Amino acid sequence: MTLKSIGNSALEECKFWNVYLPEGLETLGDYALAFLPFRSVSLPSTIKSIGNDAFSYCEDLESVGCYAANPPSMGNGVFSYCGKLEAIYVQSAKVNDYKVAPHWSDSAAIIMTPAGYCGPNGFDEDLDNDETQASWEFEMATHTLTITGTKMGQYNRPWESSGMGGTGGAFNPDNFVGYPIGIYHVVIGEGIVNLPASSFYMEIGITDLVLPSTLVSIGIDAFGECWNLETITCNAVNPPALATAGNETSVFYDNDKQTWDQIPIPTLKRIVVPAASIDAYKAAPGWSVYAAYITDGTSTSLSSLSAEQRTAVEGWYTLDGKRLQGEPSARGFYIHNGKKIIK
Repeated sequence: MTLKSIGNSALEECKFWNVYLPEGLETLGDYALAFLPFRSVSLPSTIKSIGNDAFSYCEDLESVGCYAANPPSMGNGVFSYCGKLEAIYVQSAKVNDYKVAPHWSDSAAIIMTPAGYCGPNGFDEDLDNDETQASWEFEMATHTLTITGTKMGQYNRPWESSGMGGTGGAFNPDNFVGYPIGIYHVVIGEGIVNLPASSFYMEIGITDLVLPSTLVSIGIDAFGECWNLETITCNAVNPPALATAGNETSVFYDNDKQTWDQIPIPTLKRIVVPAASIDAYKAAPGWSVYAAYITDGTSTSLSSLSAEQRTAVEGWYTLDGKRLQGEPSARGFYIHNGKKIIK
């Protein structure tokens, strides 16, 4: 069943902090989300109409993201008395369309595409407090996050919304509203040398990742619990050093939801590297855990995995990452052999 409409005053004055508006939703009624204390909200690509005062008196609301390609019809006073609202994010090619659309035009000055520095106000938060030399942009039409520059700020994930562990004020296309509305694709541009610790920790929407030829090292937990990651493309000739904490899966891993042990990512299908570097990657610490998946893009197999590694990869999992004891008997969607399967 798909939620298509939220009626008049449906959630008015409820004490919600987080609001997830799923794909399939088409209509928000009058005062539907009025008087709520959330700080960021995303509207799905399917939204067609927003009623009068739908977000009025949401006094803590700072950012709105709308994935719809065409501006939804909008009633009167949708964002009235939202004194902290600083940004309405839309697809980059649609900014001008939104700026002139009825009632959206009232907020034309803050309609933009989500982008910014990889660090608050252009500065990182590591010990030397160097100026961050990198920026990011999120293309809502393709769900692609691109980072360009030379230096990302440590422990900063500025694409996260305020109140969700991020640096504050920016639209979070992934964690705030949940998978699968947000980040699917991540492209780290040429020039980036190091990926800081926890750069994309628990960005669960990511399915594929591109790493540059200039990359030298990746910090601990950088892609921890990215449990929908399917493809990694690393263009570096020499395998980037992966940080470890006594466990060689400390950069790319999932957690077994029963034991909380770090395990290989069940959905991972392949790691594409330069053809001349395949053997080096297969032998490199951390990368060697995924030796069977390392390829130049032409083929891959499970044949070189140890029995323990095969068990971790080939086991049955629920979609939220919980490992099952044997093959499930109940009907539903599962992950098996790195693939999503319906039984």
